Amino acid sequence: MSLSTNLISGLSSGFDWRSMIDQLISIDNRRVELIEDRKSEYQTKLDEWQSVNSMLLALKTATGALSTQSAFNVYTSGTTSDTSTSASDRLTVSTSSSASPGMHQIRVDNLAQSNKLSSNSYAATDTALSLTAGDILISGRVVNITATDTLADIEDKINTANTGSSPSNVTASIVQYGTNDYRLVLTSDDTGVDEISILNGSANDILFELGFKDTTRTAKTHIAGGDKSDGFTSTDENIKALLGLSTTQTSLISEIKINGLDVAAIDLSTDTLNTLKVKFAATGVDVSIITETVDGTNYYRLLIEGGSNTYTDKNNILETLGILQAGSTDVYGVKGDTANTSSGAIITESTLIKDIDGYSGHATDDYIHLEGTHTDGVTTPNDDTLLVANTTTVGDLLTKIESLFGDVTASITGDGKIMVTDDTTGASPLALIIAVKDNGGADDNTLNFDVDDNLGTAASLRIRKVVAGKDASIVVDGVTVTDSSNTLTDVIQGVTLNLVGEDGVAEDTTITVKVERDLGAVKSKITTMNDAFNTIMDYINTQFTYDDENEQVGGILFGDGTLSSVKTELIRTVTKQITGLPSGYDYLSLIGITLDLTDTEEGKYDNMNLAIDDDKLTDALETNFNDVKNLFIAYGSGSNPNLTYISHTSDTQGGSYTVDITTAATQGTTTGSDPAVTLTGAETLTIEDFATGRVATVSLTSGWDLDTVINAINSELALEYTQKIVGDQVSQDKDTNNITSSTLFSNITGAEDTDVITFSGTRRNGISVSGSYTVDTTKTIGDLLNTIEDMFEDEVTATISGGKIVITDTQSGDSHLTFAINTLQVSNLNFGDVDVDPVGADGSQKGRYAMTITASKTGSNELLLTHNLYGTGQRAIVTETGGAGDLKLTTPVYVWGENVAGTIGSATATGSGQTLTVDSDGDNADGLSISYTGTSTLTSATFSFALGVAELLDRQLGFITDASDGYVTYKQTSLKNSIDSFETQIENMEASLNRKMETMINRFVAMELALAKIQNQSQWLAGQISASLGGWGSL
Repeated sequence: MSLSTNLISGLSSGFDWRSMIDQLISIDNRRVELIEDRKSEYQTKLDEWQSVNSMLLALKTATGALSTQSAFNVYTSGTTSDTSTSASDRLTVSTSSSASPGMHQIRVDNLAQSNKLSSNSYAATDTALSLTAGDILISGRVVNITATDTLADIEDKINTANTGSSPSNVTASIVQYGTNDYRLVLTSDDTGVDEISILNGSANDILFELGFKDTTRTAKTHIAGGDKSDGFTSTDENIKALLGLSTTQTSLISEIKINGLDVAAIDLSTDTLNTLKVKFAATGVDVSIITETVDGTNYYRLLIEGGSNTYTDKNNILETLGILQAGSTDVYGVKGDTANTSSGAIITESTLIKDIDGYSGHATDDYIHLEGTHTDGVTTPNDDTLLVANTTTVGDLLTKIESLFGDVTASITGDGKIMVTDDTTGASPLALIIAVKDNGGADDNTLNFDVDDNLGTAASLRIRKVVAGKDASIVVDGVTVTDSSNTLTDVIQGVTLNLVGEDGVAEDTTITVKVERDLGAVKSKITTMNDAFNTIMDYINTQFTYDDENEQVGGILFGDGTLSSVKTELIRTVTKQITGLPSGYDYLSLIGITLDLTDTEEGKYDNMNLAIDDDKLTDALETNFNDVKNLFIAYGSGSNPNLTYISHTSDTQGGSYTVDITTAATQGTTTGSDPAVTLTGAETLTIEDFATGRVATVSLTSGWDLDTVINAINSELALEYTQKIVGDQVSQDKDTNNITSSTLFSNITGAEDTDVITFSGTRRNGISVSGSYTVDTTKTIGDLLNTIEDMFEDEVTATISGGKIVITDTQSGDSHLTFAINTLQVSNLNFGDVDVDPVGADGSQKGRYAMTITASKTGSNELLLTHNLYGTGQRAIVTETGGAGDLKLTTPVYVWGENVAGTIGSATATGSGQTLTVDSDGDNADGLSISYTGTSTLTSATFSFALGVAELLDRQLGFITDASDGYVTYKQTSLKNSIDSFETQIENMEASLNRKMETMINRFVAMELALAKIQNQSQWLAGQISASLGGWGSL
């Protein structure tokens, strides 16, 4: 018999035993259901406690937003104008937390604006300009110009230079001023009086060809002491390589002159700043190399001393160095008023004059009559020598004009007019008459280049400097302030002034800026706290209600002791008196925040919500803002003005503590052993900050007195540097040229596809990195550099300079940046050790922040170095080398700083600099940190520390909701444990019931099987008996 047949209840017995078993199991299962009900109840409680925790955390967030000084440092500003001009048409104002209430009178005289330069006019943007090939430099970025470049090409190249980690900050755009009149306009991305730095970087005057600059040259950066060159990142690398120029500029001896003195031959492909300094100095010129730091990077400049130096340049070498720059004066000249065409097309230089439309009287013996005034002011003799032959072109006419009228350029405008510009600068005497005459001398009026043949006298034809760079100028409370930006952040503390509008508009308008506390923002924070408090109190009150009539509780947490404790703690905190405050401001209720105890209609429970009397709160904030603030925050104050509050922890209790100072903090000092004297020779000071390891090197010049030395030291100590590490090996290509980022791997000996270059290093934060690059001979070294930058997650720039690899941090300051590269598989590529040269001769630089050390002098003229920070370990270590020891620092007097020492309350505090901190478990002052800035000991001073309502609530809620041992957390954990226990019980009980049911079923199945067997035997016996009886009956 199959199992399924055996399990049919009562099949043999006729007894439905399965129903009986199910009923028995159902009875036993009632115990499981009771536990499941309890589990469901506990799960509901857990869900409710999770909601409670969320409400408490929301309240904690709201109290945290009111518990600090900064929470109340919110300000708003308003502006009014004394004329019909709206204040917002001249400036807008925003404030930060560092602002202060006050009123200021501001007049905007002019806005800062960006310098704009315009090129010549061109008839099209996509036609090759046929310029002389070469380089131009825009803010030190090289832009290579070729003869095939169109106006659009040059626009793209200039804008490409305005990308990357060191953009030029100059944007190029093509502006169409009219039909066939396209000009390239350069705009500085920065406002301010500084002009766009644009220089010729090759022997050709490309900037003049383009029309951006004139032919004059003046000192680019003139200061009181002389003329400075542009800044370069190395003093011993050749200028061509430093700038990345495509051509080599050279001059012979005496071709360059400074103040009339001959300079030796120069080759920018080999000359460095150091060699140029030597060559300039050899002429008798006073020249030096000075160092400037910009955004943490050192730049070196030549300084040619003198108030009015004169220069003679050759091949734009001095201009490329940034010593000279071209001018941007207006273009003067004359222009005809007749637009000529040929076969309907605008004439060009190649147009045959005889083919100009309308020239119907042409004869081969016609001629062009020219007269006028030379650029030097002398009348030009009449010229009738240019015959209008069948082959005479417009270009021939232009050439003739240029040969007769001085330093001029004759051209055809985009609309077919003749234009002659004076290539000298300033107002021009140039004048020009052009007439077409027949062989008899009569005018042929069928062809004119001007209606009356007279192009007139010179006038301004084009403005090169479309907009001059200009600083903003405003008057604040009677004081004139200038700034390169229209956003001024450092004029009024905590206030940003954004200048708007146009120059020349409403200069006489005075704007009143009123800065005041944003009481609305403060009240909004208080309201948020109140709402969060009321939300949790409403919830608790609802849970604790009881309906007598229906005998029903308000919620599943009815009567919960933990929830009751939460309610009690919250009410106690918001009704607590805050000690240390004036009597009218030591309770929330006194500023209009009260606990509403109104009974419900049934009189069953109190609402206990916080209610705000807005008028009363506003009045308190307006009249006693600081007292209201102190009612909410944690703050401290000392009986001695040198005692100030710094911080506290959740363990710090409010109270008044006695403070005794046994040792006042001092600063470490380093002093010369004797009075310093004027330097008799050049010297070098090396100053190391013992605490940080930062090092400053200061070069001092012979003849400096102590005050000059002190200024030099402080200037150096204030600088920040960017870490730059440089390889110590130069790599070259197959042609023995130093490699660049554009060098193809196919041009490097030994480089083959699939060669692997590996590298590793540490980021500025000290985290190790590593990577590899697989050589593809169709790619450049720049592709390798990009991979290196990717390894550092773009925290560095990787470049090639003079054939050496250079890795530069993108941020200034202390840095752990290191780099090592393995190029063994590429035999002729070796960058060597990449690190910081001890003396920086290769342009490398150790990164560092400004050093907290100040140089001064004692009353007896000793050089004194004082660490700005107080405490043990703060000291300057100094080495004086290279001279006669005139600063007396070869054996300096060192004095270590000391930490403050003393007690706060009953606890001995730990001193660090000027800060005392209590670290004593169980002490009320535990975690309190205060500062003592006095210079002598202090006895029995007091320091009062108060905890405001928001601070107390925030702290109490921290205890309640702490994720590890808060009692709401404990409650949830207990419920979770009970639920887990219930689940285990249910699983065990269900398993037991299943086993019991299985046993009973098995027994009844066995019974069915036995009965079936008996029934089968009975049937067999009955069959046998029946058969036997049948047999006997037949006898």
